[in-house]
Amino acid sequence: MARLDKWREPVLHSQLFNHARLVSFKEEHAVFNLLETAQSDLIEKLIRVLKEKTGKPWTVQATSIEDGQPTLAQVAADKEAQLKKEVSEGPLVKCVLESFPGSKIEQIDER
Repeated sequence: MARLDKWREPVLHSQLFNHARLVSFKEEHAVFNLLETAQSDLIEKLIRVLKEKTGKPWTVQATSIEDGQPTLAQVAADKEAQLKKEVSEGPLVKCVLESFPGSKIEQIDER
């Protein structure tokens, strides 16, 4: 994913981040389980960009096997939910949330 950012491929990065579950990855070979929301030509675009940028032929496959890791978008959402839960259990934040019924943590800036 970092390579796609470096190579300035934001659409491909977004598609993989949001619509692809990684099943396996080895040098010059990747298998994804694509969500129904993925662009129909995602695999072809990925193969083209990888070959163009690395100079090596890649094998990239889509599988319907319900195997694989969650999408990176889901991983990020889960991490954010866990962080919000941890922060909301802190004494100061817990007091603020209880003092203002209906309030919730919208965003956490981790600077």
